[in-house]
Amino acid sequence: MQRRWIYLTVFIAGANAGANAGAQRAPWTLSPTPILTIGSEEGELPYQLERVTGALRLGDGSIIVGNSGSSELRYFDAKGKHAKSVGRRGAGPGEFGQYSNVTPLLAQRDRLIVQDAESQRVNVFDVSGRYVRQFRFEAQPVAKLVSLVAADSTGILGQSLRDNRLQGNPGDILNAKWQVAIFDSAGLQRNLLFEQFGRKRMVHAYQGITHYPFIPLSAEPAMTLAGGRVFVVRGDSAVVEVWSNAGR
Repeated sequence: MQRRWIYLTVFIAGANAGANAGAQRAPWTLSPTPILTIGSEEGELPYQLERVTGALRLGDGSIIVGNSGSSELRYFDAKGKHAKSVGRRGAGPGEFGQYSNVTPLLAQRDRLIVQDAESQRVNVFDVSGRYVRQFRFEAQPVAKLVSLVAADSTGILGQSLRDNRLQGNPGDILNAKWQVAIFDSAGLQRNLLFEQFGRKRMVHAYQGITHYPFIPLSAEPAMTLAGGRVFVVRGDSAVVEVWSNAGR
């Protein structure tokens, strides 16, 4: 069984609180050692992590780990002790598909949203892990694929793909264009922000079978949403763009 471990550290900012926007700020630094480690190669099953794609630390110090290998949200207390697991593999309420990345995001103070990509929906839980509801993204115009990127109290950041077909001749480079938008808590598109290209793929044929692997070490965009602002790195340059959630 393939397993992954999570290392949680404290970020320390050394910025001058009185500095204006044009002043140079001190860099962010990591503490020299982790403040908490969760994960074990041997031992009890809840500590054997597999295909972890995200984790969330709550205000009381407790930690929710998205363990995609078992399609679960695993809850740990502030000292790293396993408290409970929520969710399972399936297509029912609060369940996740086999190939879904279970990544918990805090959309509101008391709501967790977790995408079930295989079923093209989002599961909503309260912070205790109790299932609340589900919704699907409604992009305009209608998209073949919409994925959850980030969330905060002002909305949900998602990206949509109009055509998700993979096709071409061996050696062709594929570079899909995504539309990035803000969605409300019901999954309805509110504001279209911008378009961007995703990570490049190459058409590859081997023994009569065609594959579409990502090009190794190729640039991949990264985005997040915080305080009503969208921060994005396109992937091909060391520039951070800042957008309002209204599209400015």
